[in-house]
Amino acid sequence: MKSEGVYNYLKGNPYGAHFSTAFDIFKENPISGIGLKNFYFECGKNKYVDKEFAFNHSRCSTHPHQLHLEILSHIGIFGYLIFISLFIYSIYFGFKNYIKNKNQYLLASLVFIFVSIFTPVPSGSFFTTYGATIFWLNFGLVLAFSSKDNK
Repeated sequence: MKSEGVYNYLKGNPYGAHFSTAFDIFKENPISGIGLKNFYFECGKNKYVDKEFAFNHSRCSTHPHQLHLEILSHIGIFGYLIFISLFIYSIYFGFKNYIKNKNQYLLASLVFIFVSIFTPVPSGSFFTTYGATIFWLNFGLVLAFSSKDNK
């Protein structure tokens, strides 16, 4: 990856075809996306064939395997901006609460959420996997520990 660059690395990687297809779907439906859990139905269309990718034949899956591309292709830029704003807001006030109360559980949950959202690596479906369950549990902990009534 270091010598060939990220794009060339993705061309020979199975996730590259997922990423390319998700980005093309987003370009086709930039405002509202295609709707949640519709990636599988959309990705098989011939207009998303890209022979540059070695694993183009396996471009279809239940989800794009990357959080940001999944959200962009499913709910578009409008939904993405709302979605990411929610997490930035939650992380900001959670961290502010951590500084005030020094709650280690809050810090651990904040770090998990931050790494999950802002690390651009392949992932499971954000809405329906075991990993998503762990994410949403940590997000719930951040909300619970950051509430104004929590001491």
